[in-house]
Amino acid sequence: MRGTPVAALALAIGLSAQTYPIVGTGQTTCYNDSQAIACPQSNQAFYGQDAQHPANQPRYSLSADGLTVYDQNTGLTWQRSPDTNGDGSLTMSDKLTWPQAQAQPAKLNASKFGGFGDWRLPTIKELYSLIEFTGTDPGGYSGTDTSGLTPFIDTKYFKFAYGQTSLGERIIDSQYASSNMYANKTWQGYDKLFGVNFADGRIKGYDLTMPGGAVKTFFVQCVRGGNYGVNSFAGNADGTIADSVTGLMWARADSGSGMNWQDALAWVQTKNAQNYLGYNDWRMPNAKELQSIVDYTRSPDSTASAAINPAFTSTQIVNEAGQPDYPCYWADTTHALAALPLVPGGVPSPPGGEGVYVAFGRAMGYMDGAWQDVHGAGAQRSDPKNGNPADYPTGHGPQGDAIRIYNFVRLVRAQAPALTTVSAASYAATAIAPGSIASAFGSGLAGGTVTVKDSSGTERAAQVLAAVPTQINFVVPAATAVGQATITVSNVATSTVMVDAVAPGLFSANADGKGVAAALAVHVKSDGSQIIEPVFKCGAMAGSCVAAALDLGAASDQLFVSLFGTGMRGFKQQAVATVGGISVGVVGPVAQSQYVGLDQVNLGPLPRSLAGRGEIVIGLTVDGKTANPVTVHIQ
Repeated sequence: MRGTPVAALALAIGLSAQTYPIVGTGQTTCYNDSQAIACPQSNQAFYGQDAQHPANQPRYSLSADGLTVYDQNTGLTWQRSPDTNGDGSLTMSDKLTWPQAQAQPAKLNASKFGGFGDWRLPTIKELYSLIEFTGTDPGGYSGTDTSGLTPFIDTKYFKFAYGQTSLGERIIDSQYASSNMYANKTWQGYDKLFGVNFADGRIKGYDLTMPGGAVKTFFVQCVRGGNYGVNSFAGNADGTIADSVTGLMWARADSGSGMNWQDALAWVQTKNAQNYLGYNDWRMPNAKELQSIVDYTRSPDSTASAAINPAFTSTQIVNEAGQPDYPCYWADTTHALAALPLVPGGVPSPPGGEGVYVAFGRAMGYMDGAWQDVHGAGAQRSDPKNGNPADYPTGHGPQGDAIRIYNFVRLVRAQAPALTTVSAASYAATAIAPGSIASAFGSGLAGGTVTVKDSSGTERAAQVLAAVPTQINFVVPAATAVGQATITVSNVATSTVMVDAVAPGLFSANADGKGVAAALAVHVKSDGSQIIEPVFKCGAMAGSCVAAALDLGAASDQLFVSLFGTGMRGFKQQAVATVGGISVGVVGPVAQSQYVGLDQVNLGPLPRSLAGRGEIVIGLTVDGKTANPVTVHIQ
């Protein structure tokens, strides 16, 4: 087919979106229960905290026009500023109500903001990926000078403003909206929206209707791309739960009782000395790791469970209101307080005195003379690291946040850097072929190099096409011998995979090896002219592609389909294909010239008996090996 615009398929043959590289908190300072300290050794108190564990440190790049920021860890692209009125400054007037926030992405898309038309509201996990615990919490600071404060977001890349105190806002009124509503309503029957406060470093469920009937407003910072925040849990017989997309392994059971922060860190080391569940490298999760396992569709009131996947077990407790409930869990992250006096002339609060926790049950607070769920299961707040909860009979802060101090622990460890190599088109792990595009999945892969050692013992460098922390796409060297090969990424992770002369795989529009094909329909008119269109259409979200209805056209027209795949160019026999179970003509496979490793197969003309069949399956066999089935829609 002449002029086939394969550039339209670039998204469909790129990296899979099924990855969840958790971005680190940025915390590099160690603390005891009051102040910064030299990071302790393994036999010392307070060992094993956030700053002592490696993580994917935040990495951003600013667009040339200064409008967007690309997160090199998550693959998400963000608005640089929530300046909704476009006047160049962030003030109270930029904040939006929930209905206005819901309408904001459509406005950005209509104007092609930053050159893109697929903006959306971020999920709470996407939004929380931006938080950095290098920030300092203003706490109860009553002044208006913010020069001594550090926000919980990287202001080298993102625009930020504290609350506009001159108009009656508090300094901490810098709440950003997510797309996640709380799974339960407030005690008054109002909706709650989860948001991140980058002024004080917390997640809360915010009442959309405020006391007195006022409507809550938020900063709104839209996002595009990626599929960040979708877990893939698998329970193991040894009492652990593995999340394949984050590379973390969790203990299924929690600590069973609460403890203060110092004791929690020590308890982890005790479990390591016991080789708990067969491992001795457990740790407390950092704030972002802990929040990554929250299930925001669940809550004690809506599902009678903790806000976590049912594969986990959570100890049941009785909360401050006497209700059956579920615990809050410590992170190993310190929630640093600003070194400012709460009142002019006063003594500053101890900067290291509070630790981060995440509520997997109700986030209780004392308001209007009663204990209630003020911030929702899935909230992230902070507690004093030690002390007596009885000293806080009505909680603390403007919503009377419950102070428990004795929080629970959920153990986590990094899984070994295993590597799995598959066809980048079909995601089948059976075999790859010389000259084909392959995908390796693991952890710590961003920026890696790939070598392929074949069955003859010859080792060759592979061309890397793209890489993120959990996936790297590469081209298998054309001279690779058939048989078992060893794939090595940057000398830190290896896998073995069979190499066959032919290992056919077809790309799908959703980059998952199934469903609608990443293909082009070619309509050939009686005069020889051609109309070329994708066989799929996609929404703004990853994984949203569906089959576009194809018309066979006039009786004198012919319809062909150009499939794109990999691992087929070494064929020796004529490929065979069916569409909707009917045999069709095949031209190819041939190496597609615009993308290295990409193969093209043309099918057709499609028989007119397919008219009205709807979505039907394409089957392709090359040298006796069957490719993954994909679909097209014939109207």
